[in-house]
Amino acid sequence: MPVLQPSEYDISYFDPQLTSLRHNAGYSLGYKKWPRINDDFVPHAESTGEFYGDLGKYLVQKFNLAGKKILDLGCAKGFVVEGLRNAGADAWGLDVSDYAVNVAEPAVKPYLIIGDARTAFSQFNNNEFDILFSRWTLSCFDDADLPALISEMNRIARLQVHLIWEDFMPNYYNCKPLADWKAMGFKKGTILIPKNRVNNFLTK
Repeated sequence: MPVLQPSEYDISYFDPQLTSLRHNAGYSLGYKKWPRINDDFVPHAESTGEFYGDLGKYLVQKFNLAGKKILDLGCAKGFVVEGLRNAGADAWGLDVSDYAVNVAEPAVKPYLIIGDARTAFSQFNNNEFDILFSRWTLSCFDDADLPALISEMNRIARLQVHLIWEDFMPNYYNCKPLADWKAMGFKKGTILIPKNRVNNFLTK
């Protein structure tokens, strides 16, 4: 199953408008914050005015995360980590892209770790995180790496919430049906949400 190599998560992946586009797997318009859209996540009166800020606030409210320790796997530039921290969570991020972390805003950069999850999880203690959260990140790993990766996530986090891709750019990402992901050994209670059901989950 082809997946991108860690070195490919560079400036051309996150900000191709600043350089030459290497391939079509990244963010064609750049990975950046954008304003709130309609009534995303929280009521208008409670909105931060920004999409990721509202997502962070929503997650803290939905999972009662104030004061809880969270790891955002595949945090990129730390937009969700910043939103979570602003809403009162002890949020941290891990990403394989030194480019994305290095261009993060100064306020959030101290809470972002550059590292490949396949080896970086070893630095964390058992149940160190109350929640491990990821958005589309699991599809960035090859099948051969997933059993050990999932075992480590089970070890370091009490609860996991993963948004997954079932079918998206198969030439670059490891996409599989929800049933296949559920059979891969995640600990009991793990929440796996396919992309086409994200809105239903977020509005429950």
